Amino acid sequence: MTSAKKDISKHIFNTMLYSLIGISFTALFIGLIYLLYKIAVTNKKLYTILFTFILTAFILYKIIKLILNHRGKIFIYKIIKFFSYITFIFILLLLIILPVSLILRNYVLGIITELISILVVIFCITKLKPFMLIKNFFNLNE
Repeated sequence: MTSAKKDISKHIFNTMLYSLIGISFTALFIGLIYLLYKIAVTNKKLYTILFTFILTAFILYKIIKLILNHRGKIFIYKIIKFFSYITFIFILLLLIILPVSLILRNYVLGIITELISILVVIFCITKLKPFMLIKNFFNLNE
């Protein structure tokens, strides 16, 4: 056989192989959907457990993939930054609500507490820079 005929036969073989693999995976996927449908119709509790397990496995796979690709640091940094912002906003709300409630009961004590809380918030924002500490800890440059 010549080289051109070998290339054509190899190309035909690869095309048939890839087509067979594609058809097999499509049939497997359709069968899996049908199986999940039958489970959902007959036993809802088993379907819930199965769905939760598949979803948890997928999320764990994505997290492990991020960590192994060394993008996990950025992922963890973003999660810590999000919860830090939520905590910071919660603390600010408490620093505003507490003195207001004291103002309603005792004017002098409420005003003093309000001034102290405002000074604490201004100091924390300007001097401490909590998010820079997290960023420096993970050695990230955004």
